[in-house]
This record gives sequence, C-alpha cells and structure tokens, in this order.
Amino acid sequence: MFDFAVIIPTVLRPDLLRASRSVIEQTVDGTINLVIGVDFPLGDPAVLDAVRKLETRKRRVTIVDPGYSTATSRGGFFPNRHGGSLRTALSFLANARHLAYLDDDNWHAPHHIESLASALKDKAWAFSLRYYCDSRTGGPLAIDLIESVGPGKGMHAARYGGFCNTSTLMLDTQATLDALHHWSRGVALDGRGPDRSIFDALRALPYGETNQATAFYWMQHSDINHATRLKWLRSVGAIPSLPMPFEEALKKLPGRAALNAPAGDVPKAKGPAILSDLLRQAKAERIIVVGEPDPSLIHAMFETLAAIGITPHLLQIDTSDAETGPQRRAAFLSALAASPYRERLVLSDASVADVTAFLREQEVLADFIYVIPTNVESLGDLLTGLWVIVKRNGVLLGANYDAAGHPALAPAADEFAYRRAAALVRCGGAAAQHFLIQRV
Repeated sequence: MFDFAVIIPTVLRPDLLRASRSVIEQTVDGTINLVIGVDFPLGDPAVLDAVRKLETRKRRVTIVDPGYSTATSRGGFFPNRHGGSLRTALSFLANARHLAYLDDDNWHAPHHIESLASALKDKAWAFSLRYYCDSRTGGPLAIDLIESVGPGKGMHAARYGGFCNTSTLMLDTQATLDALHHWSRGVALDGRGPDRSIFDALRALPYGETNQATAFYWMQHSDINHATRLKWLRSVGAIPSLPMPFEEALKKLPGRAALNAPAGDVPKAKGPAILSDLLRQAKAERIIVVGEPDPSLIHAMFETLAAIGITPHLLQIDTSDAETGPQRRAAFLSALAASPYRERLVLSDASVADVTAFLREQEVLADFIYVIPTNVESLGDLLTGLWVIVKRNGVLLGANYDAAGHPALAPAADEFAYRRAAALVRCGGAAAQHFLIQRV
C-alpha cells in the first residue's frame, strides 16, 4: 500500500508529461502511486513511455488503458463527457487511502501533497488554492480568489454552494467512499461538470484547507468562465495574454490574397437554406469557410447576416488543387471586388494546417466554420485542425454528408465526432445534407 495516490485521466495530451513530473517531484516524505487512466488516445502514446521513465522507488507509475471509453459521448454508459467512469474506477484501483487528483493539462507545486496531507488530518477531504496561469506562457498570473475557493465562497456560491477545482483536492477514501461515484456524472444533461458533482457530494463533509496555492491551472480562452477570469485578473493588476483580434489576424495570414482584381458583377447570393438558418441563429461575427471559393456562397452569407444587422469578418481558405486554383481565385476576387463587404473578406491559398496553426498560435477563435469537404481521406485531419479554433458554443458545419454522393464522408465525419466526444447532428434535408458539430 502507498501513502498517497494521484489520479490523472488523460487523452494523451503532451502536457501529461509535465503533470506527471510534478507528481514524481513531490517533496512529501512517503510513497506515491501515480495512477494514469487513458480515456481515449487522441495524442501520441509515446508520452506514456516518457512517463514510465520517471518512476522511482518511492514514486510508482500505474497506467490503465482499457482500450475503450465508458463515457456516453463515446458509446459508454456513464454521463461524464470526458472520462465516463474512469476517475471513479481509478479511485478504487489506487492502492492508497489518501487520493489527490490532477487534470493532465495542470500541474502541482512540489509541496502540494505534503500541505494537503497536513490539512486533511482527521477530515474527510481537503483542498488547496490554485494559480491562474497564462494561456500562452503557462506562467502563474495570480492566485484564484474568486472561483476555486471552497464551500460557501466565490462566484459559484449561490448556484453550486462554492467550488473546488479537481486538481486542488485530496480525499480520504474511507470517509468519502460513498461520494466517489460522483466523478462519473456531471451536473448538466450532457455530462458536463463532474467536478461540480463531486464537490456537491463533498461539501457537507468535514474538510480542511491549506490556504496555499499549490495547483496550477492553465487557462483556455474557450472556457465558459474565461471572460470573468480575465476581468478579475486585470482588476488585480495581472496582465494575461489575449487573443489577437480576428480582423487583425486575417491581415497577417499566410497566403493572403488582396481584393485588388478588376471588379466584375457582384454575384447573385446563393447558398443552402440550412447555412442561412444556422448563421442567423449563431449571430456569427467571425466566420471561416473552407473549400473551393464560391463568390455567390460568400455573398449569401454576408447578406444573410446583414439582414439581422451583423457584418462579419470572413476568411475563405481555398482548397482548390494546384491546377485550377489560380483561375478560381482570380474569378473569386473579381466577383467580389465590388462587393460592399469586400473590406471584411480575406482569401488565403495557404494550407488549412498552416492557417489553423497560425490562428491557434495567436489564440484566435471563430464563431462559425463552414467546411465543404472534397478529400475524404484527410477529413479527420482537416476537422481536427479546425476544431481547436472553434469557440465555446461555436458551430462547425460541413456539407456533402450524403451516402449516395459521398459514401465515405459520413463515416469519416462520424469518426471525428466520436474521437472528440462531440455530438454530430445530421441536418439540411435530402437536397443539401450537412453535418453539424457544436463545441460545448
């Protein structure tokens, strides 16, 4: 039996190595069982080999990979969207009475376990504070004093009775045995919020607190509470990194083509009804279109949003082949050179990978991405690159989702949604079948 265990569910992010190293380097006088569970392998399995090499006599690594996910979003039985019953199962599998938890993109200070153990004593559970860390550099900005601050405190006190982030917790399994199943569920119907579910089960039990910030939380701009965090950080004098404005990023894109071609007639607006309907619902202001450039489609998108008082910024990523690309781009630029929306439109002939890598580096997020796939073999890679730049509650809409005309596309889109634990909705009717994936 070990003195402590630290549990990390993972999809094999590269950050797992940093998280694991922070556990191995704990200063506590005692043994630690680092228990890593693979929910679904989105990343490179080689990271597990690197983690295994960290093992020492007092720091043992246990890796559990069942080869499937128990989350309902990936065909399992448990509502937790990211992990299903994995964290609960690992809690029972860990060979220690005192359990700490860590998300694979966060990390612990060297004295995290030691200070939590001191606060736990004869309590059922204990928690530390955490640092908000910069989205780009990972450097600590300020101690979180508004959110993960314990029972009855902070911005979540009224709705949830307070909050403690997963990576700040230590539990005595003997005192919290009946609560461990809460890791397998969320507080929302779609399985989000298992950290709030377990907190709700713990908060009435006796607890200790370290009053020290020993967990490090890497912020992401796609998080639903991020705007509140940024506002508070600025109020205490912290200077967090911010995304480059969408319109500024468009001016610096690789492969950007200027709309300086001789003006032709502005094309008649034409596009599928499902696209117009969803654009209006999303009230999209930052749009990316991927596919062979179609001026009538782009004009229709602008016209649709203009009717509800929105003039978006729009990026067209041209995926035409090398032979037809120059001619298509010239016709596209000419058709839209006289458009009243020309100042809001950018065309790029760089690869989708290069464009999305640039936008990701600048932390730019889109409201709405419309994809017209042609190469089914690379659809998974294409959607994976685009997915990281879709904002929370943003829309990824794809055309050609029909078995007759594109028999391989539907399975490829379904596979992508399954891997990302996202719900795919078929829409558009028989004449214009589409797939819709919303980032929640």
